[in-house]
Amino acid sequence: MISKEKGRVGCLIFTNTEKLSRILQGSNCCLQDILCAAETIINYCSRIRVLDVIINMLQIRFSRTSFKLLYDVEKFFLDVSNDPLDEIHDRIQLLMEFCTRDINVEKLKVQAHMISDFFKSVITTKQMKIKQITKMSTICEVLKSVDIGKQMFPEYYKLMKLYLIIPVTTATAERTFNALN
Repeated sequence: MISKEKGRVGCLIFTNTEKLSRILQGSNCCLQDILCAAETIINYCSRIRVLDVIINMLQIRFSRTSFKLLYDVEKFFLDVSNDPLDEIHDRIQLLMEFCTRDINVEKLKVQAHMISDFFKSVITTKQMKIKQITKMSTICEVLKSVDIGKQMFPEYYKLMKLYLIIPVTTATAERTFNALN
């Protein structure tokens, strides 16, 4: 979509540049016509600069290491929710950066081994028609369907809340910071 927009803007720039060229070469050129044509070209050029800035900011925003970390946390949730992992110790070590002071890692390891059985039990009992958990929203739905899940797996639940809240708080902080500029 952005390349289409750039293509249209480029076409408009060349069209208006051609118009300015014809006005300058014409025998009856008026200063007002020249200024109007030049101003149109300047406006289109500023749009391209704005688009470039937006594209660069989006690339910077979505290539941060925090998104890699969030991806790892999501993968941990999905893997553990379907089947307990043999290499859970390695996975949890990756998550330590994400939740150092907030989560009791030893308790999380124990809960991670039990959570898939809990989910299978809840899905069967509630007849939820879920074959495999593939989305975070499904995990939230299963946890919400039984009140005891939050109490049985408090570290898992805390990690889930952190995972869901961090993108929102990051965006809020960035909007606040940008408003100051």
